[in-house]
Amino acid sequence: MSAPTNVLHLRAETKPLEHRSALTPSTTKALIEAGYTVNVERDPNRIFDDEEFERVGAKLVPTGSWVDAPKEHIIVGLKELEEKDCESIIGYIPGIRNCVELTEIHSRPEAYACAVVCDYLH
Repeated sequence: MSAPTNVLHLRAETKPLEHRSALTPSTTKALIEAGYTVNVERDPNRIFDDEEFERVGAKLVPTGSWVDAPKEHIIVGLKELEEKDCESIIGYIPGIRNCVELTEIHSRPEAYACAVVCDYLH
């Protein structure tokens, strides 16, 4: 059994008019202090400025780079993925065979978290 990753990757949201963020600078700081590495995609539309995340120790990475992140990194985001985006990660979560299933998991955070945890148990 492989150990859980300690790298989180906050992706930029792509939905129009979406300004919310799954992480705040203060929660990012707490995660870093707890031993996590946090990568934050640059996002001019996010309610928090990129520099706020950088000041608390997050590493700024290019927008959209989550698709190329190592498989063991935990991708953090708010909104469901567009079909073109989720095609690239089918197979990253055990039991997910298509975008419909991925969207269903993503729409229920507790199920998504369970899928991520289950991945570490196998």
